[in-house]
Amino acid sequence: MDESEGAQLTKLGNIESGLLAAASAKATEIETETERFFRRMDRRYARILQWASTKEKDEVADHLAFLLLFVFEQGKSARIVDDVKNDLLRSFASEQKKRHLNAINAADALHGKPDGSREKQGRIREAWASGKYTSRDRCAEEECGAIGMSFSAARKALRNTPNLT
Repeated sequence: MDESEGAQLTKLGNIESGLLAAASAKATEIETETERFFRRMDRRYARILQWASTKEKDEVADHLAFLLLFVFEQGKSARIVDDVKNDLLRSFASEQKKRHLNAINAADALHGKPDGSREKQGRIREAWASGKYTSRDRCAEEECGAIGMSFSAARKALRNTPNLT
């Protein structure tokens, strides 16, 4: 191997190490930028979760769609999108369940109170079961005023009651 080949190899080695150093610097820059992006997303994500717990489903869906578009525009992984989506939906679902149970308890309290609709339905059914009336319509018609319910409500309460024998 003569000197010119050795010089060329040295030159190629220098170029290669320069390329490796540049690639390493670029990789570090990309890694740093990615870390900054994830920190920003974590802060935004926490704010969105806090906000979503106080909003309606359609509003959350609109903002979630915007967030997903933002993440896709940034060219980031779909895993982040799935994590964000699933956490938001879990947060909203738990709030929705709480509201649902609250509504059920409120309805039970309203209809089950003394002289509520359930008690009135029971009284009209007792009148029908007494055997005093020949038809459900006549029972509903005569008893609805005394019980304090409309004819249609009394008639509906008598649906699916056993026939008199």
